[in-house]
Amino acid sequence: MKTYKTIAAVIFGTFLSLAVFAGEFSMKAEAYINDVPFNTEVIAETYLLEEAMADTFELAEEAYVDDVPFSTEAIFKAHNANCAMQKVFELTDETYINDFPMNTFKIAFKAMLKETILSSITF
Repeated sequence: MKTYKTIAAVIFGTFLSLAVFAGEFSMKAEAYINDVPFNTEVIAETYLLEEAMADTFELAEEAYVDDVPFSTEAIFKAHNANCAMQKVFELTDETYINDFPMNTFKIAFKAMLKETILSSITF
């Protein structure tokens, strides 16, 4: 029983000492918003921009004149000719006889009659 009392006294003493020291370990409140006096985003952007501008980009010289080993104009003309030759043209039959919707004999007769009448009249 003496051991239980000793263990209880040690536990009680530990709790009591922690309660006494608990008031002394309080920390000051810190400001976490706007506690850095500069804008880290601007600094990071500036650093990345300066790093990118420091790199030199060298591109190989390119030949733009006569860099295609064939004549594009000739290929274009050949392509258009092939497209035209593959198209199937279907022509409709044309009527050559009696394709005029009038009687040419009557028209000629009226013209001759009119000439004879006009030539017979004297002014």
